[in-house]
Amino acid sequence: GSYSRKRFIQHVFAIQLIFSCIIKTVYSHRLLAKSLVETKGRSSWSKQFPPGVPMYAGLTSAFNFSAIFGKGVDADADRGLYAQFLREAAVILEKPTLNEVARSFEKSAALWCALPAHLLPDRTDLLGKSRRLMERRHRAYIERGPNALEEMRAMNAELKRLREAATTDFPLTDAEAASLREEIAAHVMEIHDVESEAITTLQETLEVL
Repeated sequence: GSYSRKRFIQHVFAIQLIFSCIIKTVYSHRLLAKSLVETKGRSSWSKQFPPGVPMYAGLTSAFNFSAIFGKGVDADADRGLYAQFLREAAVILEKPTLNEVARSFEKSAALWCALPAHLLPDRTDLLGKSRRLMERRHRAYIERGPNALEEMRAMNAELKRLREAATTDFPLTDAEAASLREEIAAHVMEIHDVESEAITTLQETLEVL
Protein backbone atom coordinates (compact mmCIF):
# COMPACT_ATOMS: atom_id res chain seq x y z
CA GLY A 1 0.00 0.00 0.00
CA SER A 2 0.91 3.68 0.08
CA TYR A 3 2.37 3.33 3.62
CA SER A 4 4.69 0.52 2.51
CA ARG A 5 5.77 2.53 -0.52
CA LYS A 6 6.44 5.57 1.68
CA ARG A 7 8.55 3.46 4.05
CA PHE A 8 10.45 2.02 1.11
CA ILE A 9 11.28 5.52 -0.20
CA GLN A 10 12.28 6.72 3.29
CA HIS A 11 14.71 3.82 3.71
CA VAL A 12 16.24 4.32 0.27
CA PHE A 13 16.70 8.04 1.00
CA ALA A 14 18.30 7.27 4.38
CA ILE A 15 20.68 4.77 2.77
CA GLN A 16 21.69 7.41 0.22
CA LEU A 17 22.45 9.82 3.09
CA ILE A 18 24.61 7.20 4.81
CA PHE A 19 26.41 6.59 1.51
CA SER A 20 27.12 10.32 1.03
CA CYS A 21 28.34 10.71 4.60
CA ILE A 22 30.70 7.72 4.46
CA ILE A 23 32.12 8.73 1.06
CA LYS A 24 33.28 12.04 2.57
CA THR A 25 34.61 10.37 5.72
CA VAL A 26 36.62 7.77 3.81
CA TYR A 27 38.25 10.50 1.72
CA SER A 28 39.16 12.44 4.87
CA HIS A 29 40.65 9.25 6.38
CA ARG A 30 43.10 9.01 3.50
CA LEU A 31 44.12 12.64 3.90
CA LEU A 32 44.55 12.29 7.67
CA ALA A 33 46.63 9.11 7.42
CA LYS A 34 48.83 10.75 4.79
CA SER A 35 49.37 13.88 6.89
CA LEU A 36 50.23 11.77 9.95
CA VAL A 37 53.10 9.95 8.26
CA GLU A 38 54.42 12.70 5.96
CA THR A 39 57.45 14.58 7.21
CA LYS A 40 57.29 17.42 4.67
CA GLY A 41 54.58 19.73 3.48
CA ARG A 42 52.28 22.17 5.24
CA SER A 43 49.71 19.49 6.14
CA SER A 44 52.29 17.24 7.81
CA TRP A 45 51.54 16.55 11.48
CA SER A 46 55.27 16.53 12.21
CA LYS A 47 55.37 20.17 11.07
CA GLN A 48 52.01 21.37 12.43
CA PHE A 49 52.02 19.42 15.70
CA PRO A 50 55.60 18.77 16.87
CA PRO A 51 56.13 17.16 20.30
CA GLY A 52 55.04 19.45 23.12
CA VAL A 53 51.91 21.56 23.45
CA PRO A 54 51.23 21.54 19.66
CA MET A 55 51.11 17.73 19.52
CA TYR A 56 49.10 17.58 22.74
CA ALA A 57 46.61 20.04 21.24
CA GLY A 58 46.46 18.11 17.97
CA LEU A 59 45.83 14.76 19.67
CA THR A 60 43.22 16.06 22.12
CA SER A 61 41.44 17.96 19.32
CA ALA A 62 41.39 14.85 17.12
CA PHE A 63 39.99 12.86 20.05
CA ASN A 64 37.35 15.51 20.77
CA PHE A 65 36.26 15.64 17.12
CA SER A 66 36.17 11.87 16.58
CA ALA A 67 34.66 10.71 19.87
CA ILE A 68 33.04 13.56 21.81
CA PHE A 69 31.82 16.66 19.95
CA GLY A 70 28.13 16.27 19.08
CA LYS A 71 28.18 12.58 20.05
CA GLY A 72 26.79 10.27 22.71
CA VAL A 73 28.92 8.04 24.92
CA ASP A 74 29.44 5.12 22.52
CA ALA A 75 32.40 6.68 20.62
CA ASP A 76 31.58 4.57 17.54
CA ALA A 77 30.84 7.51 15.19
CA ASP A 78 27.25 6.23 14.87
CA ARG A 79 28.44 3.16 12.94
CA GLY A 80 26.49 0.88 15.28
CA LEU A 81 23.37 2.88 14.52
CA TYR A 82 24.07 2.60 10.78
CA ALA A 83 24.44 -1.17 11.11
CA GLN A 84 21.19 -1.49 13.05
CA PHE A 85 19.32 0.59 10.46
CA LEU A 86 20.77 -1.35 7.52
CA ARG A 87 19.71 -4.69 9.02
CA GLU A 88 16.17 -3.33 9.28
CA ALA A 89 16.39 -1.98 5.71
CA ALA A 90 17.61 -5.38 4.45
CA VAL A 91 14.26 -6.85 5.53
CA ILE A 92 12.02 -3.99 4.41
CA LEU A 93 13.73 -3.56 1.02
CA GLU A 94 14.30 -7.31 0.59
CA LYS A 95 18.01 -6.71 -0.05
CA PRO A 96 20.09 -9.20 1.98
CA THR A 97 23.32 -7.61 0.70
CA LEU A 98 22.60 -4.78 3.14
CA ASN A 99 23.40 -7.26 5.92
CA GLU A 100 26.95 -7.43 4.52
CA VAL A 101 27.20 -3.65 4.76
CA ALA A 102 25.82 -3.82 8.30
CA ARG A 103 28.55 -6.32 9.26
CA SER A 104 31.17 -3.93 7.85
CA PHE A 105 29.77 -1.09 9.94
CA GLU A 106 29.74 -3.27 13.05
CA LYS A 107 33.43 -3.95 12.46
CA SER A 108 33.99 -0.26 11.79
CA ALA A 109 32.15 0.67 15.01
CA ALA A 110 34.61 -1.45 17.02
CA LEU A 111 37.53 0.25 15.28
CA TRP A 112 36.12 3.71 16.00
CA CYS A 113 35.70 2.74 19.67
CA ALA A 114 39.37 1.76 19.77
CA LEU A 115 40.59 4.99 18.12
CA PRO A 116 40.69 7.14 21.30
CA ALA A 117 43.18 4.77 22.95
CA HIS A 118 45.44 5.15 19.89
CA LEU A 119 45.18 8.94 19.89
CA LEU A 120 45.79 9.29 23.64
CA PRO A 121 47.36 6.01 24.78
CA ASP A 122 47.57 4.86 28.39
CA ARG A 123 51.26 4.06 28.05
CA THR A 124 51.94 7.76 28.65
CA ASP A 125 50.39 9.11 31.84
CA LEU A 126 49.86 12.62 30.42
CA LEU A 127 47.98 11.45 27.34
CA GLY A 128 46.07 8.58 28.93
CA LYS A 129 44.93 10.69 31.87
CA SER A 130 43.80 13.46 29.52
CA ARG A 131 41.69 11.00 27.53
CA ARG A 132 40.08 9.53 30.62
CA LEU A 133 39.27 12.99 32.01
CA MET A 134 37.73 14.11 28.71
CA GLU A 135 35.66 10.91 28.57
CA ARG A 136 34.48 11.37 32.17
CA ARG A 137 33.60 15.01 31.54
CA HIS A 138 31.62 14.11 28.43
CA ARG A 139 29.78 11.29 30.17
CA ALA A 140 28.97 13.54 33.14
CA TYR A 141 27.52 16.17 30.80
CA ILE A 142 25.48 13.61 28.82
CA GLU A 143 24.12 11.86 31.89
CA ARG A 144 23.64 14.73 34.37
CA GLY A 145 23.74 17.98 32.39
CA PRO A 146 23.82 21.11 34.61
CA ASN A 147 24.01 18.96 37.74
CA ALA A 148 27.54 17.97 36.72
CA LEU A 149 28.88 21.53 36.38
CA GLU A 150 31.00 21.54 39.54
CA GLU A 151 32.58 18.19 38.67
CA MET A 152 33.19 19.38 35.10
CA ARG A 153 34.88 22.56 36.34
CA ALA A 154 37.24 20.47 38.46
CA MET A 155 38.05 18.28 35.44
CA ASN A 156 38.61 21.36 33.26
CA ALA A 157 41.10 22.66 35.83
CA GLU A 158 42.94 19.33 35.79
CA LEU A 159 42.99 19.29 31.98
CA LYS A 160 44.44 22.81 32.01
CA ARG A 161 47.17 21.61 34.36
CA LEU A 162 47.95 18.68 32.07
CA ARG A 163 48.16 20.97 29.04
CA GLU A 164 50.61 23.18 30.93
CA ALA A 165 52.65 20.09 31.83
CA ALA A 166 52.93 19.30 28.13
CA THR A 167 54.97 22.51 27.75
CA THR A 168 57.81 21.36 29.97
CA ASP A 169 57.37 17.63 30.38
CA PHE A 170 55.93 16.17 27.18
CA PRO A 171 56.30 12.38 27.44
CA LEU A 172 57.38 11.59 23.86
CA THR A 173 60.70 12.04 22.10
CA ASP A 174 60.70 12.94 18.40
CA ALA A 175 61.15 9.26 17.51
CA GLU A 176 58.36 8.16 19.86
CA ALA A 177 56.08 10.87 18.48
CA ALA A 178 56.73 9.64 14.94
CA SER A 179 55.97 6.07 16.04
CA LEU A 180 52.66 7.18 17.61
CA ARG A 181 51.68 9.06 14.45
CA GLU A 182 52.39 5.94 12.38
CA GLU A 183 50.30 3.83 14.79
CA ILE A 184 47.36 6.26 14.53
CA ALA A 185 47.68 6.37 10.73
CA ALA A 186 47.59 2.56 10.53
CA HIS A 187 44.44 2.44 12.66
CA VAL A 188 42.77 5.19 10.61
CA MET A 189 43.53 3.20 7.44
CA GLU A 190 41.96 0.10 9.02
CA ILE A 191 38.75 2.11 9.38
CA HIS A 192 39.22 3.42 5.84
CA ASP A 193 39.55 -0.06 4.36
CA VAL A 194 36.52 -1.48 6.17
CA GLU A 195 34.34 1.48 5.22
CA SER A 196 35.60 1.49 1.63
CA GLU A 197 34.39 -2.09 1.33
CA ALA A 198 31.04 -1.05 2.82
CA ILE A 199 30.75 1.78 0.27
CA THR A 200 31.35 -0.56 -2.66
CA THR A 201 28.62 -2.96 -1.55
CA LEU A 202 26.27 -0.12 -0.68
CA GLN A 203 26.75 1.49 -4.08
CA GLU A 204 26.04 -1.80 -5.86
CA THR A 205 22.86 -2.20 -3.82
CA LEU A 206 21.67 1.36 -4.50
CA GLU A 207 22.10 0.84 -8.24
CA VAL A 208 19.48 -1.92 -8.26
CA LEU A 209 16.93 -0.34 -5.91
